[in-house]
Amino acid sequence: MSDAALPDLSAPSLAPARSAADQDTWIASTLLLALVLVPHFPLRADPELNYGKIDAQFLLRMGLCVVCGLYGLAKFSRVRGLLNRFPLAWMVLLGAVAVATAPFSADPPRAMAAAAVLWSVLLFVPAALLQLGTRRALWMILMGSTVYLIGQWSMYFLAPEIGQGVELRPDGDPIYRVGADSQQLGFQSAVTVGLALIVARKGQLSRRWLWILLGLAAVTLAGAKSRTAVIVTVGGVGILLWRRLSPGRRALLVGGGVAICLAYLLLAGGISGVKFESVAAAVARSGTSEEVESLTGRREIWEFVVTKIEEFPVVGWGYCCSIVVCRDFDPLLRHAHNEVLNIALGLGIVGTIPLLGMFLQQVLRVWRTEDELPAFVTTAAIIAGLTEPVLFITMPTALLILWIIVLSETSNLEIEICGSPAF
Repeated sequence: MSDAALPDLSAPSLAPARSAADQDTWIASTLLLALVLVPHFPLRADPELNYGKIDAQFLLRMGLCVVCGLYGLAKFSRVRGLLNRFPLAWMVLLGAVAVATAPFSADPPRAMAAAAVLWSVLLFVPAALLQLGTRRALWMILMGSTVYLIGQWSMYFLAPEIGQGVELRPDGDPIYRVGADSQQLGFQSAVTVGLALIVARKGQLSRRWLWILLGLAAVTLAGAKSRTAVIVTVGGVGILLWRRLSPGRRALLVGGGVAICLAYLLLAGGISGVKFESVAAAVARSGTSEEVESLTGRREIWEFVVTKIEEFPVVGWGYCCSIVVCRDFDPLLRHAHNEVLNIALGLGIVGTIPLLGMFLQQVLRVWRTEDELPAFVTTAAIIAGLTEPVLFITMPTALLILWIIVLSETSNLEIEICGSPAF
């Protein structure tokens, strides 16, 4: 036997390194999947009445966030440089304000817990993104969203006391919805639609599975009966379709939209006897135009919130302490029903500036590039944020995870969509 046939035992083996990398990838994938699925999946009845209660569900969600945060801390040396770059640095500033103001907030334990959750997600998502790559991360989020929708339907039929929401009309008739928190379920459906289209566009999802996921999301949107979520879905899909149109078709579409608006204004002006009040009454669940004119009561909420912001305009009442303040308006009101107003209420001017900074920088990226993921996420966050806080609330949402991903990419991170090995 020649010497060339003998193995070089002095050379370091790559097997342990590969094994550690595979294990790290598995941990990051599992935690990301759980972070999409667990924080808003209901495990108890009457979520409105029990919101903020410390029980097994709350401890499970907090425990998951803590584990994710520990993973992010373990990888901090890899993501430290990224956190110093804008626009992700805007979130670091917002998180720093949340921590600094927590001891002086209206509810210090709540503010500290919410700030801890925010920092856990902020550290974990970039670390997981570096480990998995954007393509695999999107796959895990899409998988988690799909399981979430299927789980909600299962709870609706098997445990209706948990999986079914009920809203009473002004006349006393009930409206039954899928999901105890139909708004979050609707937003999760919007995320499923957007990610499915983006992944399919890259050739990573067959047409059959695309239609299955789109059908599941559409049925869920109908069952959730969330008009805001429907508008978010339409807006997100619209921006994706807009990116794929030629300049001529874009001009034709804009011209058609303007013509339709002008025709409606002329009709509503009295040419055909059609009035705004009659159209609004037909759209409203209550059958009256007041519901639409007041944006389903949100206008009164915003007026109340503005008066509360004026009491502590600089540092606010505390991160995620809007539920404490809004109880003066309605015992069941949890937030300001607007992303910017909710942050202004909680963190004042010093917290609102980073929020506006990250939104402005993302809008500029969407305007200057043709990337589909930031276009969809930014559009969905802006539309949903007009009437609901979807990013900075007590527990993380799938939209927040995607928001951190696109902020990371905008921060010149060398990760491209579909740039990592196949899942």
